Amino acid sequence: MCIEGFNIETCPECGIRFGLETNYQNRLRKCHNTFYCPNGHGQYYSRLNAEEQLRNQVKQLESLCADTAKRAGKAERKARALKGALTKAKKGK
Repeated sequence: MCIEGFNIETCPECGIRFGLETNYQNRLRKCHNTFYCPNGHGQYYSRLNAEEQLRNQVKQLESLCADTAKRAGKAERKARALKGALTKAKKGK
């Protein structure tokens, strides 16, 4: 729920509803810092924000690309070695 620049949160400990200013809430979601309900119960946003999710996806794709390039290099070397062995076998006959 949003009320003119504030988002309403509910404390999971005591159930009290309280408002967080929208920009402040966005910063908390981004940095995952602890904030407190009016009764002093600490909480934080644990879910990864969109930027963090994208950063993780980029890392995964970079790793996948590196692994694929490594396998391609091995396959290329093996193909050259087999081609060389075939050529050697043909010349030997």
